[in-house]
Amino acid sequence: MTNESKCRFTVEEMTGIWGIIPTTSTPEAADPNYDGIAIDTVEARRAVNLMIDDGADGVLTNGTFGEEATLTLDEWKTFVTAVLDEAGDRIPMFIGTTMQSTRETIERMKFARDLGATGTMLGRPMWCQLSPAAMLKYYQDVTSAVPELAVVIYDNPEAFKGRITAETYGELAKIPQIVGAKTIGVDDLYKDCIAAVDGRIRLMPLERDWLVARELFPEVSLAAWAGSASCGMEPCSKVRDLVQGGHIDQAAALLKRITWTYETFFPNGDFREFSKYNIPLEKERFNAAGYIKAGPTRPPFDLMPDSYLAGTVEAARRWRVVAAEVTNGDFDV
Repeated sequence: MTNESKCRFTVEEMTGIWGIIPTTSTPEAADPNYDGIAIDTVEARRAVNLMIDDGADGVLTNGTFGEEATLTLDEWKTFVTAVLDEAGDRIPMFIGTTMQSTRETIERMKFARDLGATGTMLGRPMWCQLSPAAMLKYYQDVTSAVPELAVVIYDNPEAFKGRITAETYGELAKIPQIVGAKTIGVDDLYKDCIAAVDGRIRLMPLERDWLVARELFPEVSLAAWAGSASCGMEPCSKVRDLVQGGHIDQAAALLKRITWTYETFFPNGDFREFSKYNIPLEKERFNAAGYIKAGPTRPPFDLMPDSYLAGTVEAARRWRVVAAEVTNGDFDV
């Protein structure tokens, strides 16, 4: 049996809207001296059920606002065990396993595999910027060690010191376990990467950019990701239904409203500035929305300017307004 045939998921199966959930924290997570497990497993399980009940096609977790970088090993295992147990086989679950070494990544991938995870959302070690050759070897090594897990590449340019080039994506596409990538923006590089992967990796844009990507590449732009799903999955599922149903005018109208919710979220409209405070901005947005209780952010990434907090609370309010519009049938065909 080949490594490819062992993999639990394929690129053809990666369609629709994929919600991203935070690692749900108890109040003790804010205390740098706390030496216990500050994970709210009850809320973690509820978050999984919300995603399933409200129409997510898959779940990604343990990325940036999933606090993969600041969870202790015991906290990570506790959270992962809870969400995978709750999900069962009802929905594809991709668990973040990004660590600073290949060996630690493999250890976490094996843990997630043994608990039934579908795949992993995987960035890359970022203490030093990886060369394209080192990046390729990293993904080759981990997929060879744990061939059962499908991989969604976490391509965050600020977290991982740069975007992946089209040439590198072309090489990564030769690894059969890599079925998707969480990307930023639909620009010239995105277009070049689409050509380079030739349908072998699903390059997923943010939900608000999905219609643009879909119109450019209708045969391969079949999925998108949504961190905002943790403010409420309802608008995301509706976007999916409208896009897949070919109801372009209604989809465009809803996406215009979704874009409105982001106006106060990115400080001064600057993604690089947002990235400095990504974790508390996201977790406080979720807390303010009231859909999922994300809890506090772990130090040292817990501080941000008060003015940014006001913007993220307003973004949460706007998202719930749009969710109510969806529930009221404002975008029905």
